[in-house]
Amino acid sequence: GFNALGGRLTADFTASQLRAAYRQLARVLHPDRHHASSAAERARRSRDFAVATDHYKALLAFFARH
Repeated sequence: GFNALGGRLTADFTASQLRAAYRQLARVLHPDRHHASSAAERARRSRDFAVATDHYKALLAFFARH
C-alpha cells in the first residue's frame, strides 16, 4: 500500500508519517491542480489520486485497529 503513496514511506512508518506522505502526494496528484493539462493527463492523475486515496484510507484503518 505505501508504494501507491509515492514511495515516501519505509516499512516501519507511523500514522503521522502516513498523513504527511499522503498530503504531499495529494498536492501533486489532485485533479483540481491540473486544469491546463491535457484530458488524458488529467484522467491519469485522477486515477492515481484515487488509488493513493484508497491506499491511504486502508492504511489509516489498519492503524485504527492496532
